[in-house]
Amino acid sequence: MRSHIFYQLGLAISKSLIRLMGGKIWVESLGNIGGNPPENWTSELAQTQGTAFYFTANLKVASETKTIPKKTLSNPQLDVKIDQSQYRILLAEDNLVNQKVAAMMLKKLGYIADIANNGLEVLRMVEMRVYDLILMDMQMPEMDGVTATKIIRQSNQPQPRIIAVTANASAEDRQLCFDAGMNDFVTKPILIQEINRIIAEYSETKYKKK
Repeated sequence: MRSHIFYQLGLAISKSLIRLMGGKIWVESLGNIGGNPPENWTSELAQTQGTAFYFTANLKVASETKTIPKKTLSNPQLDVKIDQSQYRILLAEDNLVNQKVAAMMLKKLGYIADIANNGLEVLRMVEMRVYDLILMDMQMPEMDGVTATKIIRQSNQPQPRIIAVTANASAEDRQLCFDAGMNDFVTKPILIQEINRIIAEYSETKYKKK
């Protein structure tokens, strides 16, 4: 039973990663096709034998990619360098797949995030540690992200930058987040470029205040 759960989790994570890279994933098993293969795809298996997974992804040529520094992230306008080992991020997300994908993106940028599964865990964690940034899911069990944000903003604790991360992209949801005291709003699936932008903008705000 446990191996079946991890198998499903692995497939869900793979699907999310492939989608973020603008690709498709599909499976062929015993002559049956699951997923959405490209129109020009042809099977390489015998019609009723074996199982195979396929995927496509949109990747840039290596010479065209821009490497994100592993040790520091600079804001070109302020020439500010962030000490990534001291930059504290809290990821508030109840979906395990979304947790894994976001954590991997942050790790690629050089950051290790703490994880909270709901708003109550967020409140407990901000009491024990000062965070620079919270990526806050709006809808979570036990306590949602909007309620947790309101409580943080009404407290005397050091105030982190709080970013709403949600699948709800309506103007009403956006305004609800800002009214609660959130600093920004991004929709799922969140992209690594968005995380990079958020951290860079935070560094500018933080150091301008000093």
